[in-house]
Amino acid sequence: MYRSSIRTKAGKLRRGASGLVIFALLASAASCSTPPLKSPGTPKETTGSLNGVNVDMSSLVPGTPYTLRTSSGGDFFDFARQLGIKVIRIVDSREQVTGQEYTKAEYRNVYNQAAASGIKIIQLTSGSAREPWKTQEQLLLQTYGLAKLPALWMIDIANEPTVNSPTILSELKAAASYAHQVAPGIPVTIGGWKFQPPTGQLIWQRPSDLSYIIGIVNVVSPHLYGYTQALKSGKSPQLWTRSFLSQVRHYAQGKPIFLEEWGASNGVAPASGAGEVQGTLETQATIYQGVLGEVDAERHLGLLGSTSWIFSPRYPFPGVTGSGNTGWAIVLDNGSKVLPAANAFKDHLN
Repeated sequence: MYRSSIRTKAGKLRRGASGLVIFALLASAASCSTPPLKSPGTPKETTGSLNGVNVDMSSLVPGTPYTLRTSSGGDFFDFARQLGIKVIRIVDSREQVTGQEYTKAEYRNVYNQAAASGIKIIQLTSGSAREPWKTQEQLLLQTYGLAKLPALWMIDIANEPTVNSPTILSELKAAASYAHQVAPGIPVTIGGWKFQPPTGQLIWQRPSDLSYIIGIVNVVSPHLYGYTQALKSGKSPQLWTRSFLSQVRHYAQGKPIFLEEWGASNGVAPASGAGEVQGTLETQATIYQGVLGEVDAERHLGLLGSTSWIFSPRYPFPGVTGSGNTGWAIVLDNGSKVLPAANAFKDHLN
């Protein structure tokens, strides 16, 4: 959802039709057998599922229009402790829009706060479309020294790349090799994927396309949307998640899985793209409870956890309606409004 807003020029809107492709694929999905979980490349052992959120850097640092504050003056990490968030995936929309990076001090402060709060970080290291992916990877992991900080749990080298592109596959292999070099022992993943057919629309998150990148990653990190549409069609969020992950598991070669993006419309503002339809506060809360419950239930199948999209609004992409993600968020107005879905994490602490 994140990087492609620049790469495809359509941002989060690009999945309106392809979300329907996934919906049709999953609607008739049958269960498949599960290969045994392999331990090499698995992130450091944790107790229970690791559930958390995608969060933009603009929400984590002070002084931005999106900085979060609790009613008592706390920051994002106070929210995280109160809600039971255990892991965050850090993205940076400002860098995507302007090319401006947050400073070393700002990043290291976020990482130090995460470590002090017992929160693990998945760091998205792919830069904007204006520069090679490795540029931001080197800056964050080596120049800023994030590779050596204890909060770093997993490195996400790209968001939803076109996996049947030889050029992109070559870049992904180089990025994974570099990540292993500078951060030995830290697992590498790729956040979702897409396939470009010779003609027609992009195909998003087709499980069989995982075969293009399975040899690059230590952890498989699919993205799944369409929950509100599925719910309105009579399919529970548990079944929607289970059907998709059973297919992903079929192509994962026994590697652990982390559901890295999923989310639902809150009905407050449009939740553009990703095959989503307008929901309500109630449907969003139902979906959060259902997905987190299914993640817990699949722990024994090698599902490590999940991060929902997205905690709070972020910098919008110019000309892309809804790209500030207010319609997907679970906390609004710089933290003054916590939506019912946010409280679902407290019910799944295990």
